[in-house]
Amino acid sequence: MEKQKVIKPDTEFVREVIGLGGESLKKCFQCGTCSVVCSLSPDDKPFPRKEMMWAQRGLKDKLLKDPDVWLCHRCNDCTAYCPRDAKPGDVLAAVRSYAIMSYTLPGFLRKAFSSPVYLLPMLALPALLLFAFLAIAGDLTLPKGEIVENHMIPNPDAYIGMAVIIVFVAVVAVIGGFRFWKGINESEKDPAPASDPPKSWLKSFAFAILGILLHGDFGKCQANKTNRYTHLAIFYGFILLLLAAFLGAVYHLAGIESPYSLTSPIKIAGNLGSLLLLAGCALAIYRRFFPGSSNRSRTTYFDWFLILLLTFVAISGVVTEVVRLADLPTATYSVYLVHLWLLFSLLIYAPFSKGAHFIYRTLAMAYAQKVGRVVR
Repeated sequence: MEKQKVIKPDTEFVREVIGLGGESLKKCFQCGTCSVVCSLSPDDKPFPRKEMMWAQRGLKDKLLKDPDVWLCHRCNDCTAYCPRDAKPGDVLAAVRSYAIMSYTLPGFLRKAFSSPVYLLPMLALPALLLFAFLAIAGDLTLPKGEIVENHMIPNPDAYIGMAVIIVFVAVVAVIGGFRFWKGINESEKDPAPASDPPKSWLKSFAFAILGILLHGDFGKCQANKTNRYTHLAIFYGFILLLLAAFLGAVYHLAGIESPYSLTSPIKIAGNLGSLLLLAGCALAIYRRFFPGSSNRSRTTYFDWFLILLLTFVAISGVVTEVVRLADLPTATYSVYLVHLWLLFSLLIYAPFSKGAHFIYRTLAMAYAQKVGRVVR
């Protein structure tokens, strides 16, 4: 006779979920209203009722391997209708935060992202790396003559430095994504029957990426319709800024050096991206201060870290351009240093922060497409 596996509750996990924003967890009495009203929840093994039960019981392993946690978009339809104000959206958001900190390495950063007490040391690390890089490859003295930001760091050296950071981020992201992917594929040996014929993995990932590009699932939310536009503005603002950075590298390789005119493609992409990013972040911040009755979510330090970092990256970039156009050399290079510091922070901590949602949600949505757990 096969020996049954004993599942031991993890009380420390329950405390951590509560500390990460799931403080309403204990109010849930398993009525199932949340699963009924959620427009994203499938009929077979619906969420978030089972996740609420697992979280109450401290079943950490089941939650960390549960792709349904990532199918939730925290639109708060469940919160709006919950008779006990248990806020399932907040609990699942807390579980996602815990999952990111569990899957990424090194593990000590779990603590760093749990409390603002660690904010200064976290921001000091990118600052030290930036000044070390400037000392080795750049010039710590104020450049003379025409204001050109890359005079501080020659372009070839800047590419090397950014390549090192990108490789580090990519390695951390791949390790975390692989561990999560392995977990969700082990989560259900007998998944729910597919509503459609099974897709290939290639089609599953294509559908998942298309869904993310369109943010279609956000459009199904009723209680918080502005959530979609907030995420779209931040997402495409960031994409445009990445495009501007890519065009900068292409321009340099083609021998076209800065400063560029405001009508050049690189400036159009950069300025439009900054405006979209600022608009999205401003809306996200507004919603957190004035949530309304249908979006009573608790915002945690884990949430604020990425939102404010994105906001200050966009602001410092815009201010750098403004003071350069005003022909203020000292102000330009000073603000540009701050911008680089914030940008280093954003990139280094992307796979450890809420920015990792892009990785884990993509994998979960692809898995859901493959096994038929997607509501049409």
